[in-house]
Formats: sequence, C-alpha cells, structure tokens
Amino acid sequence: MRADLEEEIDRYVRTGAHDDHVYSAWPGTGLVDRAKRGHATLRQALIAAVRQRTKHAVEPEALRGLDVLDFTRSKVEPMVRGLFPRREQETVLQVLGRSVIFLTPSNIDAVLEEATWHKTAWDLANLYLASHGPELLSDHAPGIVGLSEETTCYVSADYFQPDSPFEEPAAVTGRVGARVDARR
Repeated sequence: MRADLEEEIDRYVRTGAHDDHVYSAWPGTGLVDRAKRGHATLRQALIAAVRQRTKHAVEPEALRGLDVLDFTRSKVEPMVRGLFPRREQETVLQVLGRSVIFLTPSNIDAVLEEATWHKTAWDLANLYLASHGPELLSDHAPGIVGLSEETTCYVSADYFQPDSPFEEPAAVTGRVGARVDARR
C-alpha cells in the first residue's frame, strides 16, 4: 500500500480525522469504488485497533441474557406515559425500546462497521475502549459515556458497573439498573 494511504489510515485511527478527498488516491476502478474501498479500509483498521486493545474483554455479567428491549422499555416507560397521548405511547415505546445499544465485546465490530460516519465510529470505539480496554485511541478522545446518532443511542457497558454515575440511589434500587417502587 502506498505510504500516503498508510499515513491516512494511521491518522484516522489515532485522531478520528480523515479526508474524503484522499479516496481519489485509493486503488479502484472509479471514484465510487475507490471511496468504498477507502471507507472499508479505514473502518477495518479502526476495528483491528480496538480488537488489539481489548483482546481479553469479556461480556459484562449484567448484560448476559439481558433483554435490552424490555430493559430499555422499562426505563423510558414512565416518561413516555407522562408525555405522550395514550394512542401514541406503544409506538413510541417500541421505537425507544429498539434505540439503545450497549457496547460489548460481542457487538462492537458490527457497531463500528455499520456506523454511518467515520467520526461517529471513532468516538464509539473510544467509548467502548473506556470501559473494556487499557487505553483510548488518543489522549484527546472525548470522555463520553454515551452517544446518539439518528434514532440510536449507544451506551457504555459501564452503565452496569457498581458506583457508576448511572447507578440509581440504593434507596430506590434492587440492583444496578433495576428500579423498584420505593413506597414498599
């Protein structure tokens, strides 16, 4: 591979920055073909960097067997019931229930590959690395615990860690992430 393309790949993995115009220098039979190859190469390099840093990452215990759809619905249901007319509530709950993705070792490759934008993929990689890996891709990576793109909300698996900023007060929880009725 040409040195300038290798530099572009390295720059993207280190910073999240990329230049769509560089795609014109990528091998391929036309601009669209070169852009597709360039896009795929950058994304695969990002995935490889994440895999390398998280070789020993394991699925968080709290997520094993968790029905994320039901879990999400239970979290947003009080808000939806209070804000939306009754006839819209089920539709909104269905959409919101499918909108949350916890970043885990079992889904990170697909999430990074399918992210629409390179910068979003890079930010998601760092979000994942913050909870599963020893180091981020850059010292300048954003310190985020979640990220939304369109109708999808990506959430760190740190959500399920004891003493996380997400944890609900002990007086109203039975376990991390499971709200119980405090009046009982």
